[in-house]
Parts: sequence; structure tokens; C-alpha cells
Amino acid sequence: MLPTFDWPWIGAATAAVLLLLLFATPLFRTPGVASRWHDTAWLAVLAIPLYMLHQVEEYGIDLQGVSYAFRGALCGKLEFPDAATCLIPFSFFTAVNVGTVWIAVVLAAMLGRRRPLLALSAYGIVLVNALTHIVMALYDRAYNPGLLTAVVLFVPCGLWALHAGRQSGISRIGLASIVIGGVAVHAVLILSLLAYLHGLIDAVLLVDLQILNAAVPLAVVLVIHRIWHRGAPMLRERR
Repeated sequence: MLPTFDWPWIGAATAAVLLLLLFATPLFRTPGVASRWHDTAWLAVLAIPLYMLHQVEEYGIDLQGVSYAFRGALCGKLEFPDAATCLIPFSFFTAVNVGTVWIAVVLAAMLGRRRPLLALSAYGIVLVNALTHIVMALYDRAYNPGLLTAVVLFVPCGLWALHAGRQSGISRIGLASIVIGGVAVHAVLILSLLAYLHGLIDAVLLVDLQILNAAVPLAVVLVIHRIWHRGAPMLRERR
């Protein structure tokens, strides 16, 4: 696992390189697709730097100049007096953001080259995460770490990805499965954390669950596709 406080900045540098390659080269483009914004394979790769930039606001430095601010915000929600007394280990946040998110978006990009549904599977995490930030802001009537990138990047890009997916032939059930996958990822995250805080699991299992959680978006869309379509071949964008 990457060092606790270094990974957001490693992500920022990686995001800068990926964005340059995405917009300045055809490296991640699918041959024959006129617009990158309608190319589900390209959109799958775009999710990687989008989330990395979001993580910089959450764990690098937020709009109020606070470093690693999301941990303090979450600890406050769980009624810890302050971040210093918070029982949530730093390794949990690293495991969630590197072990769950980075692996999930990379898997989607790698396995979804010819399969739009798999390609866009990680956008469920993007959209559900954005919703949690927005709901929290509306409830508290205050800024929370990650809100800006959630609104400016996650909402428009996430909704567009679903639109592009629909245009590529993904069914409404397929789009729903993408969102359900995002809900499932957050459910595993929250329930495992609560289990740890109540002494039901230890820190090692807590971290391991976040890494395994990376497979949930793909698993959800595959299972729902198989059940709904009775084992029909998954839609292919390019032979």
C-alpha cells in the first residue's frame, strides 16, 4: 500500500499525465468512433484522473487549505471530538482510495475495451460519491472536502458517461446496474467501517475488505446482466 500521506500527490501527478494522453493523443481512443466523448473505452480511462483529482481535494488539500481534510470530516460525522481522537485508522482511507477506487477504475478501463457495460462500471462509484457529497453539503449547509470536484467533475462526467453508454447500446437495466454497483461499493465501505468501530473485525480485515471491494462494480454489472438477459452475450462495441 502506498504511504499514507503521499498517495494523493502521486495520484495528482498520474492524473496530469493521463489527461495529457487522453486529450492530446489517440492512445485510448477506439478506432472508428468519431468522438472521444462517445467512446466508452476512452470514457473508462477518463474516470481514472477524474477520481484522482477528486482525491486531491479530499486528502491533499481542500478549498479551506486543510490537508487530509476528509478524515476529519468523516470523524466529525461519526461524533469523534476531533481527528486526533478518531479511531478510524489512516490505512482505511488509503485502502479505500487506492485499494478500492484506483483498482476499480483501472479494471473497468482494462476489461471494458470492447464491452461498454464493463467500461463504465466504475462510474457508479463516481455518481454515488458525488451524491453523498452533495447531500451532506445540503444537510450541513456547508462545504465538505471533495464537494467542488464532485459537482464540477463527477456530476457532469458521470451523467454524460451514462448517456454515452445508452447511445452505445447499454440497456436501462445495464445503466441501473452501474449505479447499483456504486451503491454496493459504498455499502461495503460503510458497513465494514462500522463493524470495525464496534469491534467486530480488526484493522487488517478492514483494509483487506476495501481492496476486495474493487471487484464489486464489475461483479454487480456481470451478475445483473446474466440474470436479466439469461446468459446472453454481453454487448460488444468492437469485434
